[in-house]
Amino acid sequence: MKKRLNKVLPWIVLLFLGFSLYANPIELKIFSEIQFSYTDSTDWIIELQDSWGYSENMDGWYITSSTDTAYFNFGLNINHASYPLVRSDSLQTLFTFNVYNDVLTLYDSLNQWIDAVSFGDREYANISSPFPGQSISLCQENGPEVTDSRLYWYIDNTPSIGVENDYEGGYGTVSGNVHDADGNLQEGVRIIYGYGVHINGEPDTLDRFTDSLGFYQFWSPSQLRTVTIHHTDFISQDTIMQVWPDSTSILDFVLLPVVGIENFTVEQIPRIFELRQNYPNPFNPSTNIEYDLPEHSEVSLIIYDVAGRELQTLVSTSQDPGSYNISWGGTNQDGQQVSAGMYFARLQAGKYSSVVKMVYLR
Repeated sequence: MKKRLNKVLPWIVLLFLGFSLYANPIELKIFSEIQFSYTDSTDWIIELQDSWGYSENMDGWYITSSTDTAYFNFGLNINHASYPLVRSDSLQTLFTFNVYNDVLTLYDSLNQWIDAVSFGDREYANISSPFPGQSISLCQENGPEVTDSRLYWYIDNTPSIGVENDYEGGYGTVSGNVHDADGNLQEGVRIIYGYGVHINGEPDTLDRFTDSLGFYQFWSPSQLRTVTIHHTDFISQDTIMQVWPDSTSILDFVLLPVVGIENFTVEQIPRIFELRQNYPNPFNPSTNIEYDLPEHSEVSLIIYDVAGRELQTLVSTSQDPGSYNISWGGTNQDGQQVSAGMYFARLQAGKYSSVVKMVYLR
């Protein structure tokens, strides 16, 4: 009986770990910090961590980029108390990636997806490519303000390779002015720069309002931020920007008036393609995604996770001109509930393409 138990127990453990991994891919992270050179493709360091709380041998594990794959050397281990460093000589073969635009993905010996980070000038990137001397780092703690998620990638101006990330040099300032099309500075414009959750579990909105000179400013972790403006009788606008550490990024807005909104009906034909920010956001259990089509188009509306994996296709058909409202209930294509975290909705209508970032709470 003891021998049979010894044979069965490892499989029970593997099944449990596999279930845990896929039950919450947002919370389990192995990549911790990445630093690389822009002049030598082999000069890079990847810091790993064990967020699972148990030691793990990485024999048979491998890493991929958009163009390359390499297996780890035998004998590499990760545990909860250390932050092992992976360099080019930690792999069995030469491994390269595009420092300006790539996604690094980690797989275990069973070919299971473990972790990924996407960076640079690409759709659904977690973070921009850092400047020389900076690193891409993972934050796992709540900072001075509520952030989009307990886990997020940021640009670190003071890398801490080999030890726990300290978040020093990981904050920046965003400021700007808001005016109308005639150049008049606008007071009282709401600037929303994030969504989060208080310690008591209630959702919260991070926002500021422009002053009498149309000026706003906020302090933020140096991450990719969606900044949205709202003002009565004007069109809401949003943009995704990188907050750079220990510096001030300037972001100005021009308000555009809403014409005849009180007489608008769905029979009227929109003038432009537009994908609006989902509402509510953050959301639970469901959210609405609205978009406008000024002409007959082949339309697809697809939900992706932070690793760029397709979760669910909400729309894939030809549609007439008009305004549309699609609901997403936080499920994948098989109807299974997804984990709490950040997701993307991508609208493709003819040559038009746009993406909004959504936060799902559990």
